[in-house]
Amino acid sequence: TAENGGFCYLPGQQKLYVRLVDEGDPNTREMHVSTSPSALRVTGSYLEIKGLSFKWVSRAFTLTGTSCVIDGCRATPVHFLVRTATGSAGNIVRNCEADGGPGYSTYMRRTYNDWPHGRAIFFEDNAVSFEAYGNRFTRFTEGISGFTYGKQGQARVNCNVDIHDNEISYCYDDLTEIDGAGVNYGVWGNYLHHGYSAFSLAPLKTGPAYIFKNRIAHLYWMRR
Repeated sequence: TAENGGFCYLPGQQKLYVRLVDEGDPNTREMHVSTSPSALRVTGSYLEIKGLSFKWVSRAFTLTGTSCVIDGCRATPVHFLVRTATGSAGNIVRNCEADGGPGYSTYMRRTYNDWPHGRAIFFEDNAVSFEAYGNRFTRFTEGISGFTYGKQGQARVNCNVDIHDNEISYCYDDLTEIDGAGVNYGVWGNYLHHGYSAFSLAPLKTGPAYIFKNRIAHLYWMRR
């Protein structure tokens, strides 16, 4: 159930549920919706983007650049804060805050196609030397995800990814997800609480992955 001023989109049903601030009927209002997948597309090199705030966007950043830093940005509600794409390398996301919104606030399991599939950070397709630290993420499907099923052997694996010193909470699937094809993952020093599982390696088909010294509380599963 969305809070006043919130919304929830269920891809499996292809339905958007909106709850107005004044509790009026959304079917009687004119609404303007952007069809752009990202508020910003970062394609350059050696860029630092600092202190931006986003509200009501599907994706704040699509990151294809190299050696870029996203620092101290905020987004709420948001489907993705950062999603990498092929060609990204040496990038850092630090000291950011993101809230997926009230539609993600429960971690009761539903049918897979009904999940909104939002992730604060989603790195995929050959993300190289990626680092995320000092961030606070809450109310997503997965907090930080490197989902690369079926891509081992395609030279599209993620490698040298460090996820450390973040707080990730209230995700109704995995707080961190490093499934599929990944090489040299490090996950340490994070505070992970209120989710279905802390770590998903289901399975990690290449590896290695190093998971140590994380603080964990209020989970359905510890790992899977």
